[in-house]
Amino acid sequence: TALLSFRKADTGAYWFNTGLLLIARKNGKSQLCAALALFYLNWLKGEDICVASCDDKTVKELYEEIGLCAKQLDPHQKRIKTTIQKIKNLKNDCAVKKLTQNSENTGDSFNFTLCFVDELHKLVDNEMVTNIKGCTASQPSPLTVYITTQGDVEGGALDQLIERCDNKLN
Repeated sequence: TALLSFRKADTGAYWFNTGLLLIARKNGKSQLCAALALFYLNWLKGEDICVASCDDKTVKELYEEIGLCAKQLDPHQKRIKTTIQKIKNLKNDCAVKKLTQNSENTGDSFNFTLCFVDELHKLVDNEMVTNIKGCTASQPSPLTVYITTQGDVEGGALDQLIERCDNKLN
């Protein structure tokens, strides 16, 4: 909630544009992100949301969690259309799209307002993180949420983000 709580007085942009959910396994990270994704899916107009991870299985799990929540919110799919390939708000032209580290499309052609990067602790380098940041660069108030547990990849993307967060907090 702190991510959405603070705005800059002059522009209205969010003060924070990066969030790190460092929570143990099976404690609701995906459900929390699904709720945040649905909030954005209903609030934005013509902007897209990204779910990304290092592998197809993890992206699929988070994407399906968002889809399940959308079906509970709109069971007759009058506002939010949910398919295997796309979750789209029909009223305001917002969609949830999937990216993986292995996918051919690195996100260069996208313009995301909200991105979720799951299993950050498995990423050995920052290439995917850099690609995702590039996809949000033109937005006035983008938000990227990294979801992870404490990993064991030394010097990977998680270690770099934790160092960045520690520097900000200190």
